Amino acid sequence: MSAPDPLFLEAAARIGWRLCRDAIWDGDRCVWLTDSLEPIDGEWRLAHRAAGPDVYAGSAGVALFLARLFALTGDALVRQVAKAAARHAISAGANCSGLAPRGYYSGAPGVGSVVAQAGHVLDSDELSEAGAAFALAAMQRDAGRQDVDLMAGAAGAIAALLQLRALRDDAWIGGALDLEAARLQETANRDDGAWSWSAPASPPGRDLTGLSHGAAGIGWALLELAHGGGRPDLAAGAEAAFEYERRRYDPARNGWPDFRSDVAAADGPAPCAVAWCHGAAGIGLTRLRAHALTADGQRMSEAAAALAATLPLLEAAAASGQGSFTLCHGHGGNAELAIVAGQALGGRDLVALAEAVGTRGLEAAASGAGWISGVPGAGETPGLMTGLAGIGYFYLRLAAPGNVPSVLLPTPAGD
Repeated sequence: MSAPDPLFLEAAARIGWRLCRDAIWDGDRCVWLTDSLEPIDGEWRLAHRAAGPDVYAGSAGVALFLARLFALTGDALVRQVAKAAARHAISAGANCSGLAPRGYYSGAPGVGSVVAQAGHVLDSDELSEAGAAFALAAMQRDAGRQDVDLMAGAAGAIAALLQLRALRDDAWIGGALDLEAARLQETANRDDGAWSWSAPASPPGRDLTGLSHGAAGIGWALLELAHGGGRPDLAAGAEAAFEYERRRYDPARNGWPDFRSDVAAADGPAPCAVAWCHGAAGIGLTRLRAHALTADGQRMSEAAAALAATLPLLEAAAASGQGSFTLCHGHGGNAELAIVAGQALGGRDLVALAEAVGTRGLEAAASGAGWISGVPGAGETPGLMTGLAGIGYFYLRLAAPGNVPSVLLPTPAGD
C-alpha cells in the first residue's frame, strides 16, 4: 500500500470530520439533513428532510465514504460514525421505503452490498451480516415491473450481487444473478445485433445511452457477469449493448446523444452530454473496463473518444475551479475517467490533470464559496453522488487511487 498524498487525504479527512460533526444521532444510528428535488403539488420542488437509506444520496453512501476514509486514517470517530450511518441505512430501508426494489445507487440491493462492504472495511461482522441479509431480503421481494438500469434496476442488482459475492460465498447469490440477467435478456429491444432498453425517461425509439440509465451501464453489468460471474453466454448481450451506443455515436460532435425527454427536443438532434451519469465520462469508464476484461481494441478506441470529449471540461475546471465537484454530474465524476485512464494507460499526465482539478477545487472552497451541491438550488448536501461524501471520495481517489476502489464503476472485487 503506497503512502497516500497528504494534501488530498487531509482534504478528504476535513470533509469526513464535517460529516461526523453534522450527524444527527438516535441511539447507535445516525443520519443527516439534506436537500432534494421532489415532486410536490405536480412540480419539482426543493425539500429539506432527513436523508434516506440509499447509496446515491443517503446514509449508505455516506457510510461507504467514511469507511474508506477510516481505512486510510484509522480515525476512531470516523469509524464510529460510519458504522452508525450503515446501521441507519439498514434500519430505515427495512421495508424498502424510498428504495427501488432493484438497482445499485437508488435500490435496495445496492444498500445491502455497500453496508456489507463497509462492514468488511471496518472489520465489523455485524454490518457484514446485516448487509448480506438486507440484500437477500430485497431479492426475495417481487420486483414487479422494475427498471433495468444500473441506478435502479436489474443491472444495478447484478453489480451489487457480484460485489457481495466477492465478499461472501452465499449460495443464494448465483440464482439471484441468473434471474436478473434473464430479465435483461427478456426486456432488450433487439435490432440486428444491437440491444437497448426502454426507460421511463426515454421517448419511443430513442432508448437511452450512458452509464446510469442507459445501454453502457447495462452492457457493462452483463460483461462483468459474463467474465467473472460464470455466465460467458452473456458476453454477446454485452457487446450488443455497446453496439447500440456505437451506432448512436456522433463523430461530428464526438459524443453520444442524451435522449432523455426532458433534455432532448423531439424534432432535433439530442445534445451530447459529458458526465458520469448520461455522457462521455461514464461511457468511457465502461469501455476501459471492457478493454481490461477482453483486450478489445475497438473498446479502447471508444474509450479514447470519451476521454477526448471529457478532457476540455477537466481543463476548464482546473483553470477556473468553478462549478460542482460532485460525482454524478460534476468535476469529480469527470475526473474519475482521467484517473482510471491514467492507471490503465500509464498516463501520468491524465492523473496530473485530475489532481489539478482537485487542487483548484480546494482553492475555490477555501475562498469561502464552499462546495456546490449537485442538487440544483440546494446548499451543501451530505450524500455520495451529489454532495460532500462524494467530494470526499473524489479526494480519497486522488490521495490513493491504487488503494481506494472506484465507486463510479462498482466492479466485483473493487478493482
